[in-house]
Amino acid sequence: MFFAKSFHHRAARFGLALTGLGLFWTPSGGAGEPTLPPVNTEKADQLRQDLREMIALARDRVFPALVNIRVITVRYYDGRDQKGQAVGSGTIISREGHVLTNYHVVRNGKRFRCPWSISKAN
Repeated sequence: MFFAKSFHHRAARFGLALTGLGLFWTPSGGAGEPTLPPVNTEKADQLRQDLREMIALARDRVFPALVNIRVITVRYYDGRDQKGQAVGSGTIISREGHVLTNYHVVRNGKRFRCPWSISKAN
């Protein structure tokens, strides 16, 4: 029931009219064919600009906490160790400089380096 209500609510928000089983298209192409209301391009452009500004603001606020992680890996194959390199990213989560990252970044890692993009974490 919730899905049906939210779907119809969204359809109404975008100016779509559901008309029986024909929905938005009539094979005959006759005069009774439903049409969509004209698009308010000014409002759509403003919405896109607002979204860009929100994304830029979020990026600028979290960027100082992002770090690049360089990993030296060691795997054992056929009785010998094989060294390799990997890279990943993480987020500074404390004033002491603790970094949170995903397991696949550190798996098989033996040495880790995190070059800082700024001299001090805020």
